[in-house]
Amino acid sequence: MSNLITVYFEADHKRLDSLYLAFKHSFKEGNIKQAKAYFIAYKEGIEKHIVWEESVLFPFFEQQTGMLHGPTRVMTMEHQQVYRLNDAILACLEQQESSAAFELELEELLAGHNHKEENILYPMIDNNSNESQKAKLLLDIASLTNKP
Repeated sequence: MSNLITVYFEADHKRLDSLYLAFKHSFKEGNIKQAKAYFIAYKEGIEKHIVWEESVLFPFFEQQTGMLHGPTRVMTMEHQQVYRLNDAILACLEQQESSAAFELELEELLAGHNHKEENILYPMIDNNSNESQKAKLLLDIASLTNKP
């Protein structure tokens, strides 16, 4: 069995981390316009990533494992916190105020959240699916990505 889902989603986490770090670096350098552009790209990316998980991966995981009130419920609640913190950071950027407290909270949340996904959820999906099912999951994600 391949670890296709784990590899795909870990790579997307790294892409999002890169955008977030570019935001922080640009902000630190005083380039607020560039920082805001990086943050918006990060925010749009992570919110799309969340939709992929909640619309495709979580239902598959629940169906395959029978765990309807387990890790996916906790992760969904954490996703709501990500949305809230992203909105707070963007509001600070628009007001040209410090978002440091929100950034710290987001970073701490995502450190634990991504660890659970990369070390528990994604591997369990890989282990409970065949190659055809993995391809279908990626096809379903692509169809969400390509919607206007």
